[in-house]
Amino acid sequence: MAGPSSAYPPWRRIAEGSALFLAALLLAGCAGEARVQVADAFPALIVAPRPVKLALVLDERFRTAAAQPVKGVRIELGAAQTALFRQAFAALAEELRVVDEGRLPPDSDLVVRPELLEVQLATPADTYLNVYEVWLKYRVALLTSGGEPLGEWQMAAYGRTPDGLLRSREEAIRRAATVALRDAGAKLALDFYRAPPVAAWLARNALEVAGP
Repeated sequence: MAGPSSAYPPWRRIAEGSALFLAALLLAGCAGEARVQVADAFPALIVAPRPVKLALVLDERFRTAAAQPVKGVRIELGAAQTALFRQAFAALAEELRVVDEGRLPPDSDLVVRPELLEVQLATPADTYLNVYEVWLKYRVALLTSGGEPLGEWQMAAYGRTPDGLLRSREEAIRRAATVALRDAGAKLALDFYRAPPVAAWLARNALEVAGP
């Protein structure tokens, strides 16, 4: 009497695994440009706000940011990262004013100006893994209300899809980018007041530096 191994031979399992991997490669390399609009809704950050008046500068370049990390893929991040940074800093400070460009609020304790430096994308065709991965790199500049630089720090964020076999390449990239932005939000909540230039500013102004 034939056992389970003879009823389901190893070559069939190998063939089915290869078919799944090839499907992922086809999803990654389908023709036409993928235009990915990242969602702009994120979970609320649970942090205790500090007694600081922050001004957050989100200029047009930041609000409309889009990247082409690989040929044939355009990721539109502007609206999503704008929503994320507004939400994160609204949770971090007792008072937040968001401005675009021009005159800074004169009564602000600290001015924050984020900048998207780099976007990287890895597809199943690149890594031979059944996932999509997105890396984001930001520079966060700190200024006085008069525009004088106080320092800057860089922040990297990472996201990946749980499975590359989604309905479309666009949906896979969108999910990975959304996870990367959520990672950025978590890092802002945990690390902003611990970043060396921010911690130094807090110490000079005799404000509490303890973590959230």
